[in-house]
Amino acid sequence: MADMQFKSFEELKKHSDLTKELLIKLKNSPSETVYNSFTSLAEKGLDQRNNLEKRLVFLFRAGAVASILCKKADFEKFKDKKGQVFYLKYTDCVNEIDKLSPRVGLLYDDKANKREPQIIPKKEPIPKVVPVKKSSLFIGPKEVVGAVINEKKCVVVFDYRLDKSRTIAGLNFPNFIVISVDNGVIVKGLIFNKLSTQLPVGQRPLLPKVFEADLIVFMEERDPTIENGNLVTGTKADILRRAVTQYHPHQKKLGEDKGPFILKGGFDNFKLTYPTYISSDQQSINKADLDEVQLCINDYKNSVSHLVYPDVSLTREISHKDVPPKQEPSKRKETTFDINPNAPSSAFVVSHPKPGKCVRYSFVITFVLLLFHHVRKQDLVIDEVKPPVPKHSPPPNEPPANKPSVLPPGPSIDRSSKPNIPEPRPPKTDARPPPRNNNVVATIDRSTKPQKMSTEDESRCLEIYDKMYKFTAEDSSRRSGPSRGNQGFTGLFNTGNTCFMNASLQALIHTPELVRLFTRKNFMTEINPKNQFGTRGIISSVFSALLDLMWSGEYSAIRPKKFLNTFASEVNSTLADGHQHDASEFQIFLLDALHEDTNSVYHRVSFEQNYKGGARIAEEADDYNKKSLRFSNSPINRIFNLQTVSELSCQKCHDRSVTFEDCSLITVELPQNSRHTSLEDCLSRHFSESPLDDWNCPKCKSRQMAQRITKLWKLPSVLVVHLKRFSIVNGDYEKNDMYVSFEPEKLDLQVFLHGKASWSQGCQYRLYAITNHRGRLSRGHYTALVAHATTGEWMRMDDDMVSPTTCTRSDLGDAYILFYRKMS
Repeated sequence: MADMQFKSFEELKKHSDLTKELLIKLKNSPSETVYNSFTSLAEKGLDQRNNLEKRLVFLFRAGAVASILCKKADFEKFKDKKGQVFYLKYTDCVNEIDKLSPRVGLLYDDKANKREPQIIPKKEPIPKVVPVKKSSLFIGPKEVVGAVINEKKCVVVFDYRLDKSRTIAGLNFPNFIVISVDNGVIVKGLIFNKLSTQLPVGQRPLLPKVFEADLIVFMEERDPTIENGNLVTGTKADILRRAVTQYHPHQKKLGEDKGPFILKGGFDNFKLTYPTYISSDQQSINKADLDEVQLCINDYKNSVSHLVYPDVSLTREISHKDVPPKQEPSKRKETTFDINPNAPSSAFVVSHPKPGKCVRYSFVITFVLLLFHHVRKQDLVIDEVKPPVPKHSPPPNEPPANKPSVLPPGPSIDRSSKPNIPEPRPPKTDARPPPRNNNVVATIDRSTKPQKMSTEDESRCLEIYDKMYKFTAEDSSRRSGPSRGNQGFTGLFNTGNTCFMNASLQALIHTPELVRLFTRKNFMTEINPKNQFGTRGIISSVFSALLDLMWSGEYSAIRPKKFLNTFASEVNSTLADGHQHDASEFQIFLLDALHEDTNSVYHRVSFEQNYKGGARIAEEADDYNKKSLRFSNSPINRIFNLQTVSELSCQKCHDRSVTFEDCSLITVELPQNSRHTSLEDCLSRHFSESPLDDWNCPKCKSRQMAQRITKLWKLPSVLVVHLKRFSIVNGDYEKNDMYVSFEPEKLDLQVFLHGKASWSQGCQYRLYAITNHRGRLSRGHYTALVAHATTGEWMRMDDDMVSPTTCTRSDLGDAYILFYRKMS
């Protein structure tokens, strides 16, 4: 510790900066010379095994030289010769920097903390760091960091602070996961399933990590309110604790030694203890660095998020039939309704008019009502008055006269060979208004109505599609022969450890229901631009452009670089950092983003599940489905979502609790210490009865033994099965390479259906795509086997290489994700 050269990590980084003379010399040198300098610095850094500071200094300088090399005018020519070697060396440098930086930062922080006793009065003893005990409610920052770095434990932190402008960003370890939760979604009645649907699309796949965690930590700004050593009932921490530990449908049980624990002193204490690991979440973006696609996206985002104020001189009529009938406050405990200050079309009613009459009011009357009803200013939303739509309006594909100029659409695409899949009809929704609340003025419920996009916004959204199509096509390999007959036989270039994305995209691109939905002609009809949980159609635009290019037949391989850049900026930037990632996570992120783009529900109505099952389970399932459609309704759900029902019964009082859950895939565990298993065995274990020895029974009001069993209730058109091969062991990912056998021709789910499920027919599925993985997660490779969506012939997709193949049992040893379609 005493022989460390620098006082802080910031000082080390400053010392690593290149001199002005060297910068000028490198900028005036050819790419080959700059590459030699990069190689020399990288090798010197990797040779410094006993001096971590010198090692980092050389690596930081190598990274700076690599950045200069990438900006050289002759870099493209250089890439053809040594681009691959340069990329591998540069990746090694980045990985080493990511690995060493937290360790060195920890040494600086410990060195600074050791000087603290010199300024602390002797009367105040220095608290010692003690191991976490099961009875402890709090955990200190040093215990958290020590668990991650030294003990290699998997730590999941829930960050539900109001102000997240500064975050924990320096602990770059796979076993340290921060889940950002909007403070406003933590309300009474929150359950695990609803929490997952209310997280941003970039955070949702992280939530199941809590069941793999060794420690779960809740982080506020400072310590929450504590009474008698326990969390106060009804506080944010208490509500979130119940959602994570009690109100979840998973069979895995969280032990007391895992938490949740409260971070002692909150974020403020962590910031004081480890300032090296804190960074600002706000990044300044230079407009000159943005490409045309990103500029179109920014214009569109600014447009759809712009508030339009109504003309206060206009009056508005509301007929008596539109006024919600007077209702008593609901006494049902299983449902809670969120009051959204941004709810659309608020209609303030003085009294119920007589039948056939209308209530006419202006902005002045609304203001008077505001005073009489004591409505807060932020709760007042006045809907823009729009003229009625004429009965004979122009067709949606006809461009309006004032439509801004956009790029011409992409090349004409031959869709004769595309699968003709009938559009799944959305189920009927229950559009009745929620019960009246005495403190809130009644509103007309439009939560399940589609949100019409303005003509200008539609033009901007299509411009994103056109730009993405144009620039991606220019960066792709065009076929020399005719395009007819080649639709769907298109590869994807690997742009740097992107095989995980390529394999996942190939499986989705050959899902006929998605092929039909996401085209330039069709996707706009499903977009909900007012849904703040999604990308407001941006991901749907670029995904549609990618699908149309893949199915045009004009390209042998496509470079999806701009698609990945857009995905990184709008959904999740971590998956575009140049490292290898989990294909399953990418798929979940993408489908969640597409789902939120097309989710027709604007004002979400949350509800609790207080179902008891038994003879009324079918009625309760119908009730759950009706309420769910007021929370989430999209074509993605109608294609992929299956529904499970979990029944939990107390062994003492025999009280029963039933929970329904919708999910887009089934994740099955693989057995340990075995060389072979079958898919049927994995599913049998997944849907088998399991004991819970420490369940908090609401009727007994004490912890009791219980039994839980989960079965399928409703089956999807497309079934996705994820074989869980990766798990975190000692702070790193470990893979289970067990051979899993399954029949490609048929999968029958009849045996896993609940006995009273109404969907007892159509339980047989046929395999149509597989995502394969070979090697380790960090240094492995993904490929895909897909059955062509129209011809049915099997193809092997290895990045940009497409070749015919077969799908026999001997070819399936590397299977990771399985895609099935329901057999007609």
